[in-house]
Amino acid sequence: PSRVDKDESKNGSTHDSDVTAMIGTLFLWCFWPSFNSYFASNDARANRGVINTYLSLMCSVSATFIICVLVYKGKLRMVEVQNSTIAGGVAIGTCADIDR
Repeated sequence: PSRVDKDESKNGSTHDSDVTAMIGTLFLWCFWPSFNSYFASNDARANRGVINTYLSLMCSVSATFIICVLVYKGKLRMVEVQNSTIAGGVAIGTCADIDR
C-alpha cells in the first residue's frame, strides 16, 4: 500500500468523535438563536430572531432527513444532520430579526 492508502484509513470517524460532534450540534440548537438575535434593536425583533432561527434550523434538518431517506435508501447519516444544522443557522444569521 502506498502512503496515501495509509493516510485515508485515519480519515474515518470514531464513536467518540461522533458523540462529541452531536453534543456540539445540540449546543448549536440551544445557543445559536440567542446569538442571532443579540443585536436586535428591541424585544419584538429579538423574539422574531429566535423564532426565525429555530424555523431555519428545523427546516434545514427536516429537509436533510427527507433527502437522506431518498438518497441513502432509508439510512440516516448524522454527519449530514450536523452539517444541515450549521447551514440553517448560517443561512438565517444575517436576516434573523427582519420582518419584511
